[in-house]
Amino acid sequence: MKSLAEYLAKKAKSKIKNEKRRAKAKLLWVADTASRTSVKAKIVRALGLLDRQRNGNSCRIHGAPCVGGVAYHILPQMNGDAFRFIEENVIWACNQANRGEQMNRDLYAQKHRQIFGDAYIQAIRDEAARIKASPGFPYTRAALREIFESVKKRLTEPR
Repeated sequence: MKSLAEYLAKKAKSKIKNEKRRAKAKLLWVADTASRTSVKAKIVRALGLLDRQRNGNSCRIHGAPCVGGVAYHILPQMNGDAFRFIEENVIWACNQANRGEQMNRDLYAQKHRQIFGDAYIQAIRDEAARIKASPGFPYTRAALREIFESVKKRLTEPR
């Protein structure tokens, strides 16, 4: 049978190990070992939450309250990183709209023109072209962290 002292020592060691693990988990996205993909996903999510904060919790595509809202790209992010982080390109929408857009791109492209207008969509394309031509593109890990920090700061500011 183990003594009380052995039990308490083991418990203290376990507590220290858990605290180290929690501290590492909090800073993991900042670490150089963090994948660029996970940082990009956090930036997109934060941009979606920023749009939700400004425009309410309703789907910007269907107009109904979101059940399981997601960050949604008006022009698909598969067009490249230049489209991924443009704030005007990321809106808050429901899962149904996001999945429907993935399956029916042409239909949703027409919906986007009806909802946002041709000038808005062209402005996003122009901004993406400007970003692609800039010397800081493609994004480095440091640039991604800066983008995330600026969006996170705006997200936590009082309205």
